[in-house]
Formats: sequence, structure tokens, C-alpha cells
Amino acid sequence: MFSSCIFIDKFYDGEETSFITAIFISVARMGQTQTITASFNNSPLNVVLEQIASRCKVKLAYDNDLVSQYSVTVTFSNTAPQEAIQKSLVSIPLSFVEINGVFVLKPDFAKQQELLAFAIKAPPAPPRFRVLGLVKEKLSGESLPFANVVLVGTSNGVAANSDGYFSIITQQADSLLLSVSYIGYLPKQV
Repeated sequence: MFSSCIFIDKFYDGEETSFITAIFISVARMGQTQTITASFNNSPLNVVLEQIASRCKVKLAYDNDLVSQYSVTVTFSNTAPQEAIQKSLVSIPLSFVEINGVFVLKPDFAKQQELLAFAIKAPPAPPRFRVLGLVKEKLSGESLPFANVVLVGTSNGVAANSDGYFSIITQQADSLLLSVSYIGYLPKQV
């Protein structure tokens, strides 16, 4: 990186004015930031980080046992070290900070929670339906307490309450076939 300073001073020499211009150019060469161009396919994270450190000539600090647990697939094209590290950690619960020119990797618990929530996100539960009814004797109309009611073809069933009412929860949306049984009566399918 170049920087230049230009100083212009006016000197008065008698009645004539002459300008003396002094130009000072200082060249400051700052450490050039190296970039990395590479591609990694399911590579251990510690190997990727070692490549970033060596090719970009930067210092990294991390727990090798922790970092070696993760594999990454990433591609760099003239990528600066900070961006390369960031791209490597996209789907990993780690982050980094730069302290005195050293990139320090550390666990990122907030990111871990985000990744965990994303990975565990269960598919939405199918809608549930409730089948309600009353079991009665056909001739007398008297309720049959504690009759058994089962969805045919499943193990989903209940016993009616003391008044003969029942409630079954199912995920079937189409027509249902119920089997009703009671001691002393023939089973009936409805």
C-alpha cells in the first residue's frame, strides 16, 4: 500500500514571491493479505484450516480435537482468510474472532441451537380427527356402558364411558369402519 504526503510551503524572498514545493513520498508496505483458491470435498475441518493458514499466511488458534470432528465441502476462489474461515464454518457450530492478528475459533452456542433446531425440525403432524358417538341397543334404545369401539384395521380403540359415549382420535380423513362389541351381543360394524 502506498501513501504520499505533499507539503507546499511559501517563502517570501523580498518582493518576489517564490514557491518552493517539497514533495515527500513515503512508501509504506503493509503486510499483503494473501488469498486462497482451493476446493475441498468432505474434508476434515482441521485440514481446511491448515490450508487457509499456510496459503494465506495467517495464524489460527483452535482445539484440534474439537475441529477434527467436522467435515466440510467448500470452494474458495481468491478468497480472503476471514471470508474463507467464515465459509468453512457455515454449517458448523463454531465461530471465530480476530485477536492481535490471530484468528481464534471457539464454540458458538447460539449457532449450535440454530443448527439443532433446523436439523430436528419435525415434519408437521398430519391433522387429527375425533370420532364421537353413543353406543345403544337397537330395540330398546338403552345405552350400553363400557362397550368396546375399535377402528377396523388398526389397534386404535376405546371403551365407552358409563353412559355409552365414546371418543376416538384418528388421522384418517376418509370414511371409517368401526367395530362395536358388548358382552352378550354380537359384534357390529358401522
